[in-house]
Amino acid sequence: MSIIYPSFYDKSAGKMPYVYHDRPVPQYERQIHYRSPYLGINRVITYSPREEYGREFDNVRGIKVNDKLIVLREMLFTWVLPGDIREISKQFPGRLPNEEEIRQIFAHRSSICNNLLELGEQPLLTRPYLFHKGDGRDEDFNYCLNFSTGETTIADCDDCVAALLVA
Repeated sequence: MSIIYPSFYDKSAGKMPYVYHDRPVPQYERQIHYRSPYLGINRVITYSPREEYGREFDNVRGIKVNDKLIVLREMLFTWVLPGDIREISKQFPGRLPNEEEIRQIFAHRSSICNNLLELGEQPLLTRPYLFHKGDGRDEDFNYCLNFSTGETTIADCDDCVAALLVA
């Protein structure tokens, strides 16, 4: 696997603190079954959490941005339809971040990339990242913060976007 470094990658940015499970929680490859809301078909994808590199970090639950925000390390979407992300994410712990949380992640994106690389995960990318705003209605979930510009956009149902889950 070749690592694609985003334009905001900064090796000297340091790292954020980790949040740990009580015991190692092995990451494993598995199939995820879901129904794509936009395509209207059942889909199966293979979830591959990472390469062998970083296995000694199996006890890491996530990356602590602040006392109330943890970027979970288990699921990072890189280029998926918004509705599919919402359906797939139901099978994992955590939730999509709200606008304030995604802006905090954006502010610390270089440090978070350093953590993710140490864990053996793919770093954050210069792509639009999905977040929700409002009261959680379905139409409140197509907002994105573009990690290359910092601008908020609205994703169309057939736009591929990135996402991460938080706790």
